[in-house]
Amino acid sequence: MKIRGVEVSLPAVRYGVMIIAMFAGPCVIASQILADHKSGTSAAPILLFLGVVFGFSLGGFGAARTRPDAPLMHGALAAAAAFAIIQTFGAIRRLSAGQNVHPLGIAFNFMVAVVAAMIGSMMVNSSGHKARKKLEQERL
Repeated sequence: MKIRGVEVSLPAVRYGVMIIAMFAGPCVIASQILADHKSGTSAAPILLFLGVVFGFSLGGFGAARTRPDAPLMHGALAAAAAFAIIQTFGAIRRLSAGQNVHPLGIAFNFMVAVVAAMIGSMMVNSSGHKARKKLEQERL
């Protein structure tokens, strides 16, 4: 499949989604459990949010590492796919519990997730990854 003239690698996107699910998923679940049992003031929600952002950054890095010729696109697609999966389960859980689903909150969190993944994707370019160097040498 091509998007804006760039061939999208579904295995690269899938790899990024799996990394996000592995690192951000537990933080999302813990955050939902913590939100259900509001227990005073604590640093836990902030730490869990940072864990989710870190997970999306790692997923963006993983997706971009497998496709160094189009890192931002693959990182963003991995984040969008993972977010859609996670948010679908979250919305179903909220609706089944009789809670409201806030569309603006979903939109904000989507943007945070995609930006975090794109920042992780940019790390591939700054890390001097071997695949990127090999690709540059082949172009010369």
